[in-house]
Amino acid sequence: MTIKPLLTVLAFVLAMPAYAGWFDALQGNDTGGIIPWSADIEPSAADRAGNHCATYNKIAVITSVHRTYGDYIGFICVFPRDYDPVKNQVNWWNSAR
Repeated sequence: MTIKPLLTVLAFVLAMPAYAGWFDALQGNDTGGIIPWSADIEPSAADRAGNHCATYNKIAVITSVHRTYGDYIGFICVFPRDYDPVKNQVNWWNSAR
């Protein structure tokens, strides 16, 4: 076996970042999502959900918290009460100027 394939594989392994997937395991879209429950994550779950929903210009509402390992914290993303889509609309053809 030549050394070139081994060096190539070693380069790929060293180039991949370490991934602690538990803290980045929020799954969701514009209607809401879930966060795996953990005693460490629960205090910051509202902030994580809020940051996720803010990318869609919405606010987060926590709907369920099951305090057992393997369960999830559920949330939904909703528009703020005073949201007016006509008033807040940005014309896409004028936004580039």
